[in-house]
Amino acid sequence: MSAPVVVDVSAEISDRLAVACAVFGLELRPIESAGHEPHALGRASEQIAEWIGERDRSRGLVCLLTGPSGSGKSTLLRLLERNLRARGEPVRLARPIARGSRSVLDHIPGSLDRALRTLARCGLADATVLPRTPRELSDGQRWRLGLARAFRGCRPRIVIADEFASTLDALTALGVCGALGRSVKRSPGEVLIAATARDEVERWLQPCIMARVPFPAPGVRGDVALDRHRHA
Repeated sequence: MSAPVVVDVSAEISDRLAVACAVFGLELRPIESAGHEPHALGRASEQIAEWIGERDRSRGLVCLLTGPSGSGKSTLLRLLERNLRARGEPVRLARPIARGSRSVLDHIPGSLDRALRTLARCGLADATVLPRTPRELSDGQRWRLGLARAFRGCRPRIVIADEFASTLDALTALGVCGALGRSVKRSPGEVLIAATARDEVERWLQPCIMARVPFPAPGVRGDVALDRHRHA
């Protein structure tokens, strides 16, 4: 009989949840056991947060987390967000915007020039998109609007984007990654932290910090491979 696959979870593990997952060969492990983080993800989040805190604030920084679906990228993002907030860093989360009666343009506050620049750097430079409401957009456009919303206003700030470019076709993803990656690196103190299962995003985004999260073997959490100054 094969060993169960161990999955780290942040939810409260009820008896019915444990039984249901056991049917599928899953063993649930609390994300905080006796007050400690899962070792590999906890260590990785602390190291990345430290590197971000040490960054050259005269320029921006791009951090990319990659790995297969279910490997723990979202968990690592949550731990990293908590570590950064504990350090007093200004963190914003990019989430798709799907509702509301306001136009795309009016979802981005500030001067007209700044709003247009923010939308353009996130791949929404098409003027025909500006008067639309979120419900009139595609899934990819809603994701880009949420990304632009997170980048709104004054710098510096740290933007965290899970499922980065996951709803975009290859050509659009290439354009967004290239434009946004270059823009962030030119923006003093600004940081983009993106997580994706798409391998090609690394080539397009050219991150300064890379974290590769392996899929856990049964009962084993592999170490997260970290690489600093990759495309700095």
